[in-house]
Amino acid sequence: MNKLVSIIIPALNEESLIEKTLVSLKKQTYQPIEIIVAVDSRSKDKTIQIARKYTDKVLQVPVKGASATRNFGARVAQGEYLMFLDADTKVSKDLIGNGVEFLNSGYVGGFARVVYETESPRVKLIEAIQNFFLSQGTPFYIQSFYTTKEFFQRSGEWNEKISLGEEVDILRRISKFGRLKYDSASSIRTSPRRFIKSKDFSYAVLGAALAYAGLKNLPYPPVREVK
Repeated sequence: MNKLVSIIIPALNEESLIEKTLVSLKKQTYQPIEIIVAVDSRSKDKTIQIARKYTDKVLQVPVKGASATRNFGARVAQGEYLMFLDADTKVSKDLIGNGVEFLNSGYVGGFARVVYETESPRVKLIEAIQNFFLSQGTPFYIQSFYTTKEFFQRSGEWNEKISLGEEVDILRRISKFGRLKYDSASSIRTSPRRFIKSKDFSYAVLGAALAYAGLKNLPYPPVREVK
């Protein structure tokens, strides 16, 4: 019998993008999965109503911040395996199935190839940087990754005291237990909205380098939300 995989999606005012993300999860070849949408209490749009069309596990989270919201969702997850996914990111239909195979074979976590839905040379440079480091099994900025609930808990969960480079931080702690897997055969397709301005592109490149170097309290955001 297949093991249950819990997908945790933090969301704050994501009505314009989250439906495509949830549809991609409904097309997964692997079952069983449970989809947990953890909605930040500050959300004011129709995120909750849209999410409830696809899952009955929509949480209105009293805490604030993406890391705290992810932790809240993970603590109610029933799956032995966990996948964290941004609300603006679609996954290829075989991603979860491949991830389960990698976890069953001894990897402690993993991630798929990143594809930004744009032809912008600037954003494609960000994409190349991400995939280069991830292909080395290196903890780096990523919009989705999977691990076991055991390793997630042993790692200390998401650090709610930092809001920049938090993906690098938790992946580094998980990687202390073993190897991370880069799945080039699967992909996540994500929004380029964070990099649509030149200033944000510069923030992303320098911020990613600083986060990779281990600096947790960055002098300015490496990735800023841009509507």
